[in-house]
Amino acid sequence: MANNSFTQLKLAQDPYFQSRVKAQMLTYVGTIMDTPAPAQSAPPTDAEKAALNTWTARRNYALAVIANPDAEAARIVGWLVYRTNVNSFETSWDFINDRPVTTSGDADLLSQIRTDWNVYARA
Repeated sequence: MANNSFTQLKLAQDPYFQSRVKAQMLTYVGTIMDTPAPAQSAPPTDAEKAALNTWTARRNYALAVIANPDAEAARIVGWLVYRTNVNSFETSWDFINDRPVTTSGDADLLSQIRTDWNVYARA
């Protein structure tokens, strides 16, 4: 069955899926926090200023995720379910457990979150 707005809406509302998204966001936060600030010359070039601004926005968003991971996962999940690494995988209904199931794995979620981090961070 092909995904549609109904399957993806149910997936976005699923607490289990939201927990998976939160876990992958927190996984990527470690990478962000370990990334050093870009080097700056004196005086910094426009490109160096832009790189620092992007780094700062990405780090600030990582801190927001650390501070409230549930809220940040809930904030992005409605868009995430329509992104390539989620929507390209089948979403179906598990009638026994009465919840949606996606074949998108954790590596797919992490890859999409990494790809979209600058959007989330408004960088």
